[in-house]
Amino acid sequence: MFAQRVWGIDLGRSAVKGVLLTPAEDGVEVLDADVIPFEGSPPDPSQDPTRDGRLWKALRKFQEKHQLHGAAICVAIPAQNTLVRELTIARVGRRRLEEMVRFEASNEIPFVLDEVIWDYTLFDEAPDEPTRQGLLLAVKKNVIQTYLRVLAQLEMTHVDLITLAPLALLNLVRLEQGGSARALALDVGAENTNMLAVEDGRFWLRNMLTGGNRITVLLQEEFELEFEEAQRAKENIGRSRYAKQILAAVGPAVHELLRNVKTNLTYLGRDRGAKGFETTYLTGGGAKLPGVREQLTNTLRLQVQDMAELRHVAVSPEADVEFISANLDRLVVAIGAGLSGLDKDVSGISFLPKGEARVAQISRSKGLVFAVGVCLWAIMLTLYGFGLKVQKAIVEPLHDYRELATITTAKDQELDAARDTGAEEEALQEVLHAARGKNQIFRILDDVVWSFSAANRASRYRFQILALRCTDVERDRAVREARRQDTPTETPHSPAEPDLTEEFCWTTGYVKGRILAPRGSRPGEAYRRLIEDLVDDLRNRPALAKASGRATFQKGRHAVSAEAGDWSELVRSGDLIRALPDGDWAVVAEAVSATELNLTDPWAADDFVGDYVLAQVALVQFKERALEFTVRFETPRAEPTRLDGLLPSENP
Repeated sequence: MFAQRVWGIDLGRSAVKGVLLTPAEDGVEVLDADVIPFEGSPPDPSQDPTRDGRLWKALRKFQEKHQLHGAAICVAIPAQNTLVRELTIARVGRRRLEEMVRFEASNEIPFVLDEVIWDYTLFDEAPDEPTRQGLLLAVKKNVIQTYLRVLAQLEMTHVDLITLAPLALLNLVRLEQGGSARALALDVGAENTNMLAVEDGRFWLRNMLTGGNRITVLLQEEFELEFEEAQRAKENIGRSRYAKQILAAVGPAVHELLRNVKTNLTYLGRDRGAKGFETTYLTGGGAKLPGVREQLTNTLRLQVQDMAELRHVAVSPEADVEFISANLDRLVVAIGAGLSGLDKDVSGISFLPKGEARVAQISRSKGLVFAVGVCLWAIMLTLYGFGLKVQKAIVEPLHDYRELATITTAKDQELDAARDTGAEEEALQEVLHAARGKNQIFRILDDVVWSFSAANRASRYRFQILALRCTDVERDRAVREARRQDTPTETPHSPAEPDLTEEFCWTTGYVKGRILAPRGSRPGEAYRRLIEDLVDDLRNRPALAKASGRATFQKGRHAVSAEAGDWSELVRSGDLIRALPDGDWAVVAEAVSATELNLTDPWAADDFVGDYVLAQVALVQFKERALEFTVRFETPRAEPTRLDGLLPSENP
């Protein structure tokens, strides 16, 4: 998302902070800013921030004072009730990556995924690293919906992004320090303190249950004050004649904050290998407390940088420069939220539902839509006047056309309904996610479903699964023997079963399906699409392969030799073998020995020494009139080694 003017709004626990930003030559420029403090005593710190009525009163005052229309709105919310987990993902393709992250999310998030809004970010790694590190973040969906509902009541319907306060702070740190610096940011808020550690393109988030309200409560109890009086005493310690007594009262809270910071820094240095930090930012309302900056410098050896020294954030002469300078410590999260709307978002994480994002885009385009509507209305009036003159000449053809269009639409709807297998695929995907990785049969089912999905995306033909059977031969041997005695001859609709008397253990099965062909297509074309789009893809699936390894192919010869393995028990006549990554399939005649087999035809390609894959996936039945088919597959019960690294295709 990129806009010319962006309001960054920080919905904190003690005030609503807002900053209006616009791009500048070397960063951003602040056009306007405001801080609306909450009125009254705070609720229980453990309470959901969205239930704090003081927040919505302050937000209404902010909305009444400032013109929000005409600019994008990016909102930062507290990270208090946010789930943060570290991710480790294998380096795979984009499609496979989304599937793996969703699987990790289902394991790490202790809620049903439909009840939360979650997103993730991955750090940049060296190209030779086999895995990538990152963070997974989740917020309860009802929390986000409460924010959006109240914002809508305040006529703030065009919210473009919702992020977390520490992620907004990350945007500002990266803008100031660049991508390779080592920096630490402590945002001391009212109820919590967020710690952000940035190092060489990575970052870590920590939330500590210590904040400015903790100090206010200590003053309230020590001097028997009302909350507002204690808050004013805290903010004016430097000018109070009781400064010494006040500092003594707030000392335990300051030491607790420093202890939590030291504990988390120790964790980062020991378990995450974080090195010393070059720069430390101290932000938030608690940043102005006397003694905090000195304690960080003396006790923890951290060099704290003044927020007034920001190099890439300028203040417009038309803005209230004095107010912004005095409150810059409290405005940094709002500035970071605004950076997300100026194409300077580091993490790319947003908790705004996709539907609400589209509403925001439409809301910003209302003026353009109105102008286009006026033009269209004028064009329609002109066409209507012209149409009256020719109406009599086209009434009857138009009537016939409408009848034909009605019939065509009904047929198209029937075909679309038949093609729509989304609900069935989603239900089956839930089952496969629950059992994925547990046994070989579920991996086979997984690959079959993905092959059908990939074929449907690649072709204008649609392939439906009518029946799918997958059996562990050794486990079902007794049952199959009894069935064979009861039914001496197999039915014409069932594919042939393998010889069950062999000692080698197999997993075998078949999938029956139907082709939904476009109107006017021929059975021959449907058969060709079936072979090229579906059957060939099934042969490339890891779970359906019989073996892989390295072998030698010689042009013009029938013999193929392997470097290792046992083909004598594994290979059957009619199996298919292929040289990776893009060789043609060849038919196996027989296995001569444990490491040698013969092909039915001489090897037609050039000499080849490298990786191969062996499979038994065959189309055993095709009905031209009904466009129904049966594909049989067979694979050893033990999964072949090195298979994932050799096969060129991956699940979409």
